[in-house]
Amino acid sequence: MVTVSLTFAKGREALKYGPQAAVGMFHWSLLAAPYPIPETLIGADYEGFMKLLMGRWASQKHGHKVLEQLGTYIDAYRNEGVIRGACEDYRAGATIDIENEKADLVARLKFPLMHAERGEVCRGSDFTSV
Repeated sequence: MVTVSLTFAKGREALKYGPQAAVGMFHWSLLAAPYPIPETLIGADYEGFMKLLMGRWASQKHGHKVLEQLGTYIDAYRNEGVIRGACEDYRAGATIDIENEKADLVARLKFPLMHAERGEVCRGSDFTSV
């Protein structure tokens, strides 16, 4: 069984994992920077940015699958709106998402974990109640 966790390491937490991990998580801070800093930098060489990022994210075991789709990501990042949307998502993760997560913890909201067996979402899972 494969369990998918919806919890992500935040850029502000990167330093507690040490300098190498903090540098490895550079994209958290970069993408959350004020408009138009990351958009301008990424837009200047979106292909190089995507190759760098995907190359770092790709594991040795499954990296070939990620890199097979690299062209799709590069094509998408030709669109300035895609770059802007990605940056806005990270900006939200560094601001309002933190407050929303705190409120959820206070309210003790619980969400079902999505899991898969052999690449398929388990048939017994009821995600419509979320």
